Amino acid sequence: RHIISSVVEHSAVRKSLELLEKQGFEITRLAPQPDGSIAEADVMAALREDTCLVSLMMVQNETGAVTDIAGIAKAVKAKNPNTLIHTDAVQAFMKVPFSAKKLGVDLIAVSGHKIHAPKGIGALYIRKGLNLPPYIVGGGQEGRGIYSGTQPMPSILGFDGAMRALPDLRMQLEQTEQLRDYFVRNATTIPDVVINSGADCLPYITNLSVMGHPAQTMLNFLSERGIYVSGGSACSKGHRSTVLTAMGLEPARIDSALRISFSRFTTKEEIDMLLNGLESGATMLKKKL
Repeated sequence: RHIISSVVEHSAVRKSLELLEKQGFEITRLAPQPDGSIAEADVMAALREDTCLVSLMMVQNETGAVTDIAGIAKAVKAKNPNTLIHTDAVQAFMKVPFSAKKLGVDLIAVSGHKIHAPKGIGALYIRKGLNLPPYIVGGGQEGRGIYSGTQPMPSILGFDGAMRALPDLRMQLEQTEQLRDYFVRNATTIPDVVINSGADCLPYITNLSVMGHPAQTMLNFLSERGIYVSGGSACSKGHRSTVLTAMGLEPARIDSALRISFSRFTTKEEIDMLLNGLESGATMLKKKL
């Protein structure tokens, strides 16, 4: 009844762990490395004979940090084959090349809205032979008895369509990396801008701080000019980022942090708009202080 996870998981996982903790499970919450990823060595140091589950995010949703889930799974299964491994792959799905077989995990959660599918649709990969109790009880006619109720076919078809519409994954990753590098290279020339994401983070997410300017103030400034970024994950709105806090960043840097999200539709012209907006904001807002 021991579970290993981390302090930088999505709130959907963190809140579920809190519930399990109240039910008597012992939770080990690992601290991240400076870039927000989780080290294999830390997982193995925490692994016990009674560890029933390891649940770790593949790509951190605020910084883009990539955790080596395949390496962790291989090491954990070699030492304790009965330990189940779950990964939240929402930010990695159709952006990072992976397969269930190569990952070697038991459970993979993905979501449609990150690849432009309808909101509210997702999928859970369950390793063949792993029998889970029903998520919703009822007729048991859907999903091998795990889920009861009528399937949302329009959303499911939209999810399928979004996947089929995606371009070559590796080519898109390379193009997005070039755009991200262009953005970071120019953003770091703007006074008071500090990049919080590591160089090896997934290029679809870049976290930065405009020091001296609260995130909400900069968000408002940019949105008035038709530029939309976020101050963190939607689920942490109104609270200081637990992820950046766990990474050891100073409060002033956390409170001014912005999350920039790129997609296959992002253009260089849009990035230039953002760069101009950040530079104008850093200059104009400083004059008002």
